[in-house]
Amino acid sequence: MKWADTPEAALRHLKPGMRVLLPPGCGEPRALIRALTEYGPSLGALHLQGGYTVSDAPWLDASLPYHWTTYHYTPKAKALEAQGRAHFAPMRYFDMLREFAPGGAQPSDAILVQVSEPDEAGRYSLGASSSYPYPLAKKIPLVIAQVNPLCPQVPGPEGFLTEADIDVAVRAQSPVYEFSKATGSDTETAVSREVAKLVEDGATLQVGVGAIPEALMSVLTGHRDLALHSLLVDSSIELIRSGAANARFNPATPGRHEIGEIMGSKALYDFVHRNERIALRSSETVHNPAEMARRPKFTAVNSAIQVDLTGQVNAEWLGGRQVSSVGGMFDFLTGASLSAGGKGIIALPSTAGKNGETSRIVSRFPEGTPVTVPRYLTHFIVTEWGHADLRGRTLDERRRSLIAVAHPKFRESLERGEL
Repeated sequence: MKWADTPEAALRHLKPGMRVLLPPGCGEPRALIRALTEYGPSLGALHLQGGYTVSDAPWLDASLPYHWTTYHYTPKAKALEAQGRAHFAPMRYFDMLREFAPGGAQPSDAILVQVSEPDEAGRYSLGASSSYPYPLAKKIPLVIAQVNPLCPQVPGPEGFLTEADIDVAVRAQSPVYEFSKATGSDTETAVSREVAKLVEDGATLQVGVGAIPEALMSVLTGHRDLALHSLLVDSSIELIRSGAANARFNPATPGRHEIGEIMGSKALYDFVHRNERIALRSSETVHNPAEMARRPKFTAVNSAIQVDLTGQVNAEWLGGRQVSSVGGMFDFLTGASLSAGGKGIIALPSTAGKNGETSRIVSRFPEGTPVTVPRYLTHFIVTEWGHADLRGRTLDERRRSLIAVAHPKFRESLERGEL
């Protein structure tokens, strides 16, 4: 491992034309990202890669000489897309381990990561994000690390790098990106309460990002022996402290929650620092359907934009444009379908728009809309009006169940196939 004096000096190891992978979520190395934007013209035409970001993605500024390939589309990429410099690659989160690795369809030449100061054993924790940074840092030829004293040291068998894994390091202190807690509406709280009725004691629980998952955490404190999977947010803290989530029946790491992304406030980072109740794992574990199948009552809770009356789910397309991605949803729902007692749950308000003028339950998708989750994989659809259990049901049974959880003002129109 070589030490650089400054973030700019660390990035000087990149060569024009290289494909450079950025970490997701709150794992973005702020000092290295800032150097990418400040010294962009002198670094040359790099081809940046990545996806879900909680920052304002400054590297997407159209004045910078970068191309951008992403698995998670964001509106800010629109200007680059118009110039032919932004490219969307639809893939499951689990696919990224193959496609961004050497020999994949989008092979990375370098990866930028954020790590903590080394622990007593000389290990550098990946802190807020180990999902794909951990396995890909083991394979990608050039690893450039920001060693950040403010990055938490989080225990876990797939959550740290050693000096042998890192090619270039720079010590730079910067606040870890924080993820603001989503504030849900009364409707979203009602949806979360309907979801809570489906979560059994002893379940392994995966939740996505957003107001409904945040609200769900707050209504599960009466449950017992839950294990949290993949993502931790601020509202996870109380669920763990209350004893409701103790990962007692986790077969791989009993008593420890297997987490790939930590997204929240400084309070969350303080909570996970050296907390033995947390085990950082990579996407090889947390996004692997075969691994989820081993977890008891694996329950996946994710949201969507629309559901049609056959049970197809659209979670990435709105107004004729790509607005999001497949992400880990398909992985998690597949895992739930393979788990004994598993449940795959799509939770969403029944309407959209300021005044609820649009139904999210529709007769059919607009032409060109991609299907994020096929109808044969859909299990539960939950709105504030209840839940529809679709697994193994006929098309007629699905249609009746979904109309029953649509908003009452749209049910007649759905019966007539008008929406």
